[in-house]
Amino acid sequence: METVQKLYKALKNKNLIELSDIIGEECRCISNVASSLQTFYGKEQVIDFFKSIIKLLGNNNFEIVFKPTTHDGTDIGVAWKLECSDTHIPIVKGFGFYHCHYYKGRMMIRNVEMIMEPLLQIEPLRLVSDNV
Repeated sequence: METVQKLYKALKNKNLIELSDIIGEECRCISNVASSLQTFYGKEQVIDFFKSIIKLLGNNNFEIVFKPTTHDGTDIGVAWKLECSDTHIPIVKGFGFYHCHYYKGRMMIRNVEMIMEPLLQIEPLRLVSDNV
């Protein structure tokens, strides 16, 4: 779980060096965060994906809030949301699944699945049925 916490901390702090230290060489990432569902293979593509997330966050007052699973194993699930740090109103919600493994004595992230909820399901944009 510590490795996944480092990932979110690196994203929040826009720290690419720390991010690079925890992504495995053969990491695979599946995500719909940057656009439609995409797959990224290898450390370089996965880091480029996370760079795009950091770029999207820019210098705005956004905060990544995450709630990891309670067990301390190599498979970790995380519910996360991106919210305005001033108002704490959620902007985007999603979840992630991470598979970690030991490589040369260090815990590294091997697989990432990061899925964002469709924007139309998030308040105040949520579509509401008029059927009563």
